Amino acid sequence: MTLHGSGANVFELDVQAAGDEVVVSHFLPLVPGVPWLRRDRWAVRWGPAGTGAERLSAAVDRLPAGSEVLLDLKADGDRGGALAALILRAALDPGRCYVSSKQWSVLPPLRQAGFRTWRTVSGPHALARVLRDRPTDDDAVTVRHDLLRGRAIERLRRRAGRLIAWTVNDIGRAARLAAAGVDGITSDRDEVFRVLRSAYGPSAPTTPAAADRSAADRLGGGRALPRQLAGEPDQR
Repeated sequence: MTLHGSGANVFELDVQAAGDEVVVSHFLPLVPGVPWLRRDRWAVRWGPAGTGAERLSAAVDRLPAGSEVLLDLKADGDRGGALAALILRAALDPGRCYVSSKQWSVLPPLRQAGFRTWRTVSGPHALARVLRDRPTDDDAVTVRHDLLRGRAIERLRRRAGRLIAWTVNDIGRAARLAAAGVDGITSDRDEVFRVLRSAYGPSAPTTPAAADRSAADRLGGGRALPRQLAGEPDQR
């Protein structure tokens, strides 16, 4: 519960479809077209999406009382829509949940059902599209932090409302982004939250997060925004 002790109250879960269930797992296909060979950083696993994974319901039950959850959808192509449909059928309180995805087309049904949705931006083309499209109806846009250069933050705030930066493990970079006006910062380090909390006090920018994966019973990484904190349970 390291991040919870640092003030985190929103916790990110990487979710995938395993048959007709939603599971929490950081392991993603290593090679396109070979779904059974899966990787999480330097760890490799052979098996389908559900191998060694935790059911979403069990992971949510482990979160601190009163906390919120960010469901980061890990699926591409047609599987994204199928995963979103499973989320809609799951016994979740939409008012407690955020949902993020690189596949923006799967977000409207979730938003209509009461989930707060975030568009994930992981590259220059997606960033250009956000800046080109009409203002989004999503709750926020979550952007890979190295894309936030020059006037990008100002322009995104005008187009997308709340802005989350991921994944920022350098304390100096996190502080500069917070000062530049981002609403949230994803980090694997609870030190980032402590520094921002110290600098901003109760109004520190904070929101959901990536993961510190050191022990199965700990809550790892998080997102720090000057207004809300977050983290993610480890699955190993």
